Amino acid sequence: GMHLVVLEDRHGRTRSFPLGAGFWVEGRPVVLVAPRPASAGTGPRRTASGSLAVEQQRARVARASRIWVEGRHDAELVERVWGDDLRVEGVVVEMLDGVDNLQAVLTDFRPGPRRRAGVLVDHLVPGSKESRVAEQVRRGPGGAHVLVLGHPYVDVWQAVRPERLGLERWP
Repeated sequence: GMHLVVLEDRHGRTRSFPLGAGFWVEGRPVVLVAPRPASAGTGPRRTASGSLAVEQQRARVARASRIWVEGRHDAELVERVWGDDLRVEGVVVEMLDGVDNLQAVLTDFRPGPRRRAGVLVDHLVPGSKESRVAEQVRRGPGGAHVLVLGHPYVDVWQAVRPERLGLERWP
């Protein structure tokens, strides 16, 4: 990928430019380069989530508890950000293929004190189908051992602002 520099003028407008030559600092030309990744010997490695990486440890055998996400893209995002951390803890992430399947999945899973479940759903806002399903789960058998969380987006990827990827807006 191309590295971009985003500059903002005094009116708050931004423009993106590729790294390289063509920039001036205090009246002198400079060439901007991407920062180098920290070498392995300069400090502890961090995971994509920002936690300290656990080195030389295999993934733990899966525990009884689970995290469910609505779809493939959500599972990919959870893996990309928290995958290293979850493997160390032995937590398995599974897909629901839609919140409509949550009740059946939890009935089969039978949550309890040693079999907890976490669920990440899209557009969990008051009055939505997702909020009604979450409330049914909370009041149902094992509901005390299930945590349903969500976000106000149609898809979790909408939480990523386009300017973080060097875009003015999503295509």
